[in-house]
Amino acid sequence: MPTSVVTGATGGIGRFIALGLLQAGHRLIIVGRDTGRGNDVLRWLRAQAPSARVELELADLSLLAETRALAQRILDRHPIIDRLVNNAGVFSAQREETREGHERVIAVNYLSPFVLTQALLPALLAAGVARIVNVGSSTSDHARIDVTDLECRRRWGMVRAYGQSKLALGMATFAWAR
Repeated sequence: MPTSVVTGATGGIGRFIALGLLQAGHRLIIVGRDTGRGNDVLRWLRAQAPSARVELELADLSLLAETRALAQRILDRHPIIDRLVNNAGVFSAQREETREGHERVIAVNYLSPFVLTQALLPALLAAGVARIVNVGSSTSDHARIDVTDLECRRRWGMVRAYGQSKLALGMATFAWAR
């Protein structure tokens, strides 16, 4: 049975990505940051796919230390991972820094998927034919990356920050594919 990890699975398209993977016969680890929403989605997924093997992992993906700890918990139980879907994302109306000092949009939308992917890479490679799906946005189509201001410290704009974060993730995706 293939094993898949889906971040941002407690709502939106992440919930339906998780359902599709369960219906395709995958063992699933869903990642969310809220216990109540996580448990609600677990109940919903189990109702839709009663024989589903699904686990909930809680982590605040705006924090890289929590992202690393999440990866370690997953690796401790699952030495082989067939699919990683980096779906979690935020779009914020104002600039906010995490406890670690990173701008929250870039932390969740780019830094965390990068760190999670790198940390889970041994288990993904162990699968032989693993796939990594990074959920993007058309907002990145017209974005530009300012490498001197990736965290939008000098010039904040919610569309600018979101577009730049999704463009960075897309660029990493193409680099990993090569």
